Amino acid sequence: MRRAALLLALVAACGKSESSTKHEQVESAPVVKPEPPPAPEPATPKSTGPYSLAITPKTELAAGKPLQLELELRDGAGQRVRALDVVHEKLVHLIVVSNDLGFFTHEHPTRRDDGLLDQTLTLPSAGGYTVYADFTPTGGKNAVVSAELAIPGKAPPAVKLAPVKLPAEAKQGAFTVALRTEKPLAAGGDTLLDFEIRDANGVVTDLRDYLGAKGHCVILSADRAAYLHSHPMGTPDGKVRFHTIVPKPGTYKLWAEFRPRGEPLRVSFTLDVPGGTPGAAAGAAHHDHGDHEHSHK
Repeated sequence: MRRAALLLALVAACGKSESSTKHEQVESAPVVKPEPPPAPEPATPKSTGPYSLAITPKTELAAGKPLQLELELRDGAGQRVRALDVVHEKLVHLIVVSNDLGFFTHEHPTRRDDGLLDQTLTLPSAGGYTVYADFTPTGGKNAVVSAELAIPGKAPPAVKLAPVKLPAEAKQGAFTVALRTEKPLAAGGDTLLDFEIRDANGVVTDLRDYLGAKGHCVILSADRAAYLHSHPMGTPDGKVRFHTIVPKPGTYKLWAEFRPRGEPLRVSFTLDVPGGTPGAAAGAAHHDHGDHEHSHK
């Protein structure tokens, strides 16, 4: 009798242990299989020229009112240029001029996540305008593209270009800017432009950086086919020196921008450039200080 009771106790104990073991197995955490790594995103194809600029007005085109413009840079395959390098602190330098070169503005559009560019500007009068986009696609070379913009209405009489002889001076507010060249201007050859900024106290030596440089110089031919954008080579003897090569004879308008004592200063000069000697540009081809020639005609 005592042996039978002992056997029953052992059987009960074994059953309890087995039941406990099974219960622990059921409550254990399930095995989680690791998720596969995400597929790599396709690389953005490198943009190559020739490039183009498309402008879509988002508001009514009207003189004297803020215009909201959407801009798209396209590569040679017609694809949107998305990857841009920062050059002189900006992704895109936008130069807008009236077709008579009487109006000039230098803007910097905002890039959206989809690669399109937004720019708001106010154009003073009816008539035609040319918009130049100066940019550097990532992995590529600097490029300049242009598009035309027409503001409806009766355009005022065209501003007549009046060339000056060098050396020449231009006044703006409290400042006088003198422009000189070491040798006479000639198409196709090296040209060094020296700007000296003065006020009532003499030569201004406190020039602050503007967009990463001591100044910017944009030159356009009267027909707007040639576009040149230069940055300073240095500041010898208090002057701001630019290098450029004017591609062909003709009339050109030049705009120079500075920040004396941090104050915005822009002056312009109209110049007549005579023909140069054959082959003059060959020796200058090795000098590149931010000049760009652009032709869209």
